[in-house]
Amino acid sequence: MIEGASAVTGAPFVVPGAPEESYLVAKLGATPPAGGQMPPAPNGLSADQIALVSDWILSGAKASCEPE
Repeated sequence: MIEGASAVTGAPFVVPGAPEESYLVAKLGATPPAGGQMPPAPNGLSADQIALVSDWILSGAKASCEPE
């Protein structure tokens, strides 16, 4: 899991179970709270790709090697 917080906003990078509170999801979208979209347009992720990240966070943001 990605630990830490944005130096700009103080928002946690990933909040397991809460994609709406995770800075990572905000940065992937078209209108992040600080700075630009990542990856930058026109190479941004599709809505389906962002949904995969959101679903991963919603399910607990576990690394594939972490035990259940």
